[in-house]
Amino acid sequence: MKKEKNKVFDEILSPLSSLSDNVKKELGEDADKYTLSFIPFTINLLFGIFNTIRSVSLSVTEIRTSPVARKLNLTIASKSMYSEAFARYESESYRKIFVGLLETPDFIGIPEIRHLGRFLLIDGSLFPAMINMKWAHYKKTANAI
Repeated sequence: MKKEKNKVFDEILSPLSSLSDNVKKELGEDADKYTLSFIPFTINLLFGIFNTIRSVSLSVTEIRTSPVARKLNLTIASKSMYSEAFARYESESYRKIFVGLLETPDFIGIPEIRHLGRFLLIDGSLFPAMINMKWAHYKKTANAI
């Protein structure tokens, strides 16, 4: 089972590599300066997401102690290194990668991704206009904008 998990993780990362290489070029000698440079930081975050690790602290521990993380050759880093990486890398870099992934035609065709099932993205933004808007009363138990 663990070997299958590694294969799935590798398959998920495969379309990411060329996209992250473009961002890596933009960052210059980032990998030479930082242990937790852009690529290892991104891969570690994805490992945490796919393994439903709920915090950076737990992720640090899991990557340090997990045989699976060791087999994946993940970068061992401290919590402060993650804090620095979050401050160092702009969300725009990740947006570019995400858009690139969405534009990759065979991304959804990867059987391991298809096996994960349907994903729902939810925006938790609050819009100030909502407070000022009048609600239409169309049922006794429900309203609408």
